[in-house]
Amino acid sequence: MKQNSSKISKSPITPKINPDILQTKLTDDYNDGQLLIVDEIRDFPEFDTIRMDMLLLIQCRSGSLKVSINGRQWECCTGNIVVGMPNIIVSDFQPSEDLQGRMIAISYQGLQNIVNDHKDVWMMINSVPDHPVFELNGEITSIIESYFNLLRKKISQTDDVYRRDVIYLLVAAFFHDLSDRLRRTMPISGENALDTAERLIADFQMLLTDSDGRHRQVQWYADRLCVTPKYLSAVCKTLTGRPVKDWILDSAIEVLVRTLRKTSLSVKEVAQLLEFPNVSVMEKFSRAHLGMSPTQIRQSDYVISYKANGEKANERDEKVDEKQ
Repeated sequence: MKQNSSKISKSPITPKINPDILQTKLTDDYNDGQLLIVDEIRDFPEFDTIRMDMLLLIQCRSGSLKVSINGRQWECCTGNIVVGMPNIIVSDFQPSEDLQGRMIAISYQGLQNIVNDHKDVWMMINSVPDHPVFELNGEITSIIESYFNLLRKKISQTDDVYRRDVIYLLVAAFFHDLSDRLRRTMPISGENALDTAERLIADFQMLLTDSDGRHRQVQWYADRLCVTPKYLSAVCKTLTGRPVKDWILDSAIEVLVRTLRKTSLSVKEVAQLLEFPNVSVMEKFSRAHLGMSPTQIRQSDYVISYKANGEKANERDEKVDEKQ
């Protein structure tokens, strides 16, 4: 299979891709900006590093697809499906020449609408970054075939006034049915459902990824999650083993270094892009956590190493967090 020569180019902030953008790279069977269905992938597009602003499911019917998800290499072979959830970082696409498959892509908002509050489905979705490739057995393959047959028929009925509604209902049923079977094959500890605390951390991590280093206060995240900073910090420490401020700091550092090193924006423009009050505050943040000014970071071969200064760095984190 020939690769599409068009690329989504890199930018200071990792570009996001959603169903509406993806459809410009593929010959789709259905697309309304929120939901994209491709019954037969003919030419898989070539991408640089992107951030998923959608849930993407690809069934590999022949050939293979190698891809890096959050920095880890995976291979989806014939008879597998690969699932990419919103906000993961995807890069290094390597489709084989004979890749053939099917695809469903749905925006995060569309996903929320069809999944609603079904915890088992959210559990499967939030476990995907650790286990994005699934080997299909005969039962699951047959189920996927049945749903695509129904979708293909409904998509062709362009004069049906309820066409869009039925397509969404079929996709909702498909995800619920698929998650029920996939969760049985996933290495999950504990109960097979997200409890309140796990859902809180999943939502926090989505917010953190989406903020692209622009929000550095625990209070900002707590407000949007409708909890107190103290509660968010306690839950995060319990479930992840790390304080919430460490997650926020790591994200802010990664984005700051990447933006300084990989763009020609001035230091002032970087400060504005990352929503620092002014250049002075960004420089104070940079020196406190990295030991260098923004200009020095840009000119150096600095490699990110989080928490290199141990407890001393943690002490500085608390002081900066109060002011950022």
